[in-house]
Amino acid sequence: MAGAGSAAVSGAGTPVAGPAGRDLFAEGLLEFLRPAVQQLDSHVHAVRESQVELREQIDNLASELCRINEDQKVALDLDPYVKKLLNARRRVVLVNNILQNAQGDAGLLETTSEQWPSSISTRERGQDTHQIEIKWDMWHKGPEPKTRKTVQLIHHRNQVT
Repeated sequence: MAGAGSAAVSGAGTPVAGPAGRDLFAEGLLEFLRPAVQQLDSHVHAVRESQVELREQIDNLASELCRINEDQKVALDLDPYVKKLLNARRRVVLVNNILQNAQGDAGLLETTSEQWPSSISTRERGQDTHQIEIKWDMWHKGPEPKTRKTVQLIHHRNQVT
């Protein structure tokens, strides 16, 4: 049914052919995705802030345990607990790095949505499935000034959402 030259449908329900239809489709798709990306970005930012606070609390607790261990007249071995805290801190830092990368990807998608896609293609992948592929040419400062970012969406007509 839908090929690479498919027409988009305007708000009035009339088909719009060619590049204008593609632009209309891209604009609608990006406006549809933008709130989800912004919400994801704000949630990741909040989690990263809480991870930083947690890391600081772990550092404070570890130093306090070391101080208590040094001040104790009774030989109480707190080193295993300090090691557990430092291991937890390491995991918090790891999660924070993963979140930072995810937030960077979300920011890239947000930045990309401000640009017009260089190409949009749709194709039928089966009786009930369509694939939509959107490509952006990205310009970066660095050794490779131009890269291509591709987003693929697969839509199943009979899928219950």
